Amino acid sequence: MTTTPVWVPLVVAFLGLGGVLAAQLVANHREDVRWRRERERENTTWGREDAARSYEHRRNAYVDFVKIFHDRWRVFVLAQEAAKVRNGDNDAPIDFLEPLYDRLVQIQVFGTKEAEELAQNVLNTIANYVYHDINMPRDVLKLLLSEIRRDLSIPDRPA
Repeated sequence: MTTTPVWVPLVVAFLGLGGVLAAQLVANHREDVRWRRERERENTTWGREDAARSYEHRRNAYVDFVKIFHDRWRVFVLAQEAAKVRNGDNDAPIDFLEPLYDRLVQIQVFGTKEAEELAQNVLNTIANYVYHDINMPRDVLKLLLSEIRRDLSIPDRPA
């Protein structure tokens, strides 16, 4: 009867253990690659969602500012016309432009630096007109609207 030397089962055991360890390392590597790919996909998705949310905040800040500007302008013009009819004083209350200041803060937070500066210029121009009777140009919003369209990637309207 032949006996198997002791080293044969030991070599077989070590080869089996080595195979199991190698298979586990390969599986771990695959799992790491899959996890990294999944993480990158999630980061891309989150980045898109953040960009969309930021876009919405900017758009709302810009639109609100322009809407409040038109509202304040309309109210002031109507008050001027009423004062002319009554031959009365047409002093605007000190907080008349406060809603516009509030919207400027939103542009400062969510808008571009250029839009913030242009909105501040618009606000200063209407404040000078309302409180100091300094003439206001008709196209006071033109540069701001152009910057808003550029920032929001809105194509120019046909002439």
